[in-house]
Amino acid sequence: MKRICSIIILCFLFKISYSLAPIVKTTYGLIQGVEDDLVYMYLGIPFAKPPINDLRWKNPVDMEKWSNIYDASSLKPACPQLNCSSRMPAESCPPNYSEDCLYLNIYVPKNLNESKAVMLFIHGGNYQYQGANSILFDGRRYSNFTDTILVNIQYRIGALGFLVTGKTSDQANGNYGILDQRMAIMWVKNNIFAFNGDPNRITLFGQSAGAESVSIHLLSEDMQDKFNNAIIQSSPMAIPFKNYEESLLLYNIFTQTLNCSIQDMKCLRSKSIDDILNAQIVAENKVSSVKLLEFFEAWLPWIDGKIIKGQLLDFPKWIKSANFQFKQFIIGTLVEECYIYINLAFPNLISLAEYTGLILGGFKQHSIDILLNYPPNLLANDQRDQLSVLATHWVFLCGSRRFLEQAINSNNSSLGYYQYVFDYSLDFAGWDNFTFCYNHSCHGSDMPYTFDSVDDYFTKDGKRLAKSHLTYWSNFAKTNKAGSSDGLEWNEYKLEKKSFLKFKKDFNDYGQDYKKKQCDFFDSIGYYY
Repeated sequence: MKRICSIIILCFLFKISYSLAPIVKTTYGLIQGVEDDLVYMYLGIPFAKPPINDLRWKNPVDMEKWSNIYDASSLKPACPQLNCSSRMPAESCPPNYSEDCLYLNIYVPKNLNESKAVMLFIHGGNYQYQGANSILFDGRRYSNFTDTILVNIQYRIGALGFLVTGKTSDQANGNYGILDQRMAIMWVKNNIFAFNGDPNRITLFGQSAGAESVSIHLLSEDMQDKFNNAIIQSSPMAIPFKNYEESLLLYNIFTQTLNCSIQDMKCLRSKSIDDILNAQIVAENKVSSVKLLEFFEAWLPWIDGKIIKGQLLDFPKWIKSANFQFKQFIIGTLVEECYIYINLAFPNLISLAEYTGLILGGFKQHSIDILLNYPPNLLANDQRDQLSVLATHWVFLCGSRRFLEQAINSNNSSLGYYQYVFDYSLDFAGWDNFTFCYNHSCHGSDMPYTFDSVDDYFTKDGKRLAKSHLTYWSNFAKTNKAGSSDGLEWNEYKLEKKSFLKFKKDFNDYGQDYKKKQCDFFDSIGYYY
């Protein structure tokens, strides 16, 4: 697999073996892309000025128009990141990075006889890793098979995207990564017509931190006219955003590591990217909050009352207008989301006593209830599997169900919503050193099938699964209905009939009320402790 991935990346980076695509006229100027036998590609299009020098830790600034034809024939570097391969397989990590990284890629079907639905993807990676130039997000097969326009965007991550030093305009106010996403979405809304896209059929979809981001945009009243519907893949709904004080704790450690004085932005802006990335790692490895889940996402949005109104499950803090109506969405999780995180956090076995201690420390007044509902396995020496089940239900599955049902209750309408469960492990050797994820549906296992990006490595069954995935996703983007694939109709989720689709080996299937007992339990005790 490494050789094929390297060849694909080299083709993009060095502009070889592609013909020129039609020139398009945007509100910023003309753009020249490239084409292969599948699609037209417009790669590395800037949607904001480079966030460098004085624009480091500033809100994104709109691009100026250009006079020459913009060369969109190669991918741009990802935003700065360090140790990506410690969290995900090395071959899926971006091949390079730069602080000048606010770019997007557009993949356009060659069938131009009618305007196309648009699918805008926001990558995950703990708000610290990944980028649109990852091999995972190669959109050629996706766009060609679905007959939709695929857009991949980048946004600032880590300390560059989420550092908070103060609330005044001369300080770093954080949430820059979310503001970057908003600007990219608006760029697409205002310019996708030039690529034969329908600006009234834009679907936001994202995975992990990208799915959290999609959820933020769904809840933001001022973003409602920028997209049509959404798909939320593996959003860790129970991971809490920081408050102001918690953000400053992380900043203080970060600043001390860089030998800068408190609120000395000139000093911070003088530091090299390598210095910033190293200080970021030091800060996140030190305890800056008593919240157990902060270790999963140390650098993330904070509740500023403007862009981020509250936690994702605190709907009343977000929605003030009586006329607000939730857009339709698909939401789902994998059956073993936290298996990778538990095994990374605890490389050695967890004893019964350690398991009990983790529950007592993490769930406080709810510890006894948690132990009654998720008791340790008394027949096993290692409790990691049980902890993985608990964490998956709490952080991903049940929080996502809660988000879904709150949206339905808030709307009180007949709009269609859909739930899925993904129960399929990689059918090719794609986990590299993360050997514990083989034969498990670890977090991220769905991404190769979502994009069909490494189809040559799939088994026959993997190819079937990928095609069904793409079919449902694109049906929803085109019509607001998931429709059917391989003869299986995906039924809408109703409070009185909680239907879900399961992506699984051999044949997809459907059911009702997935993990009802477990999710009813978490609904009763809440998600943030």
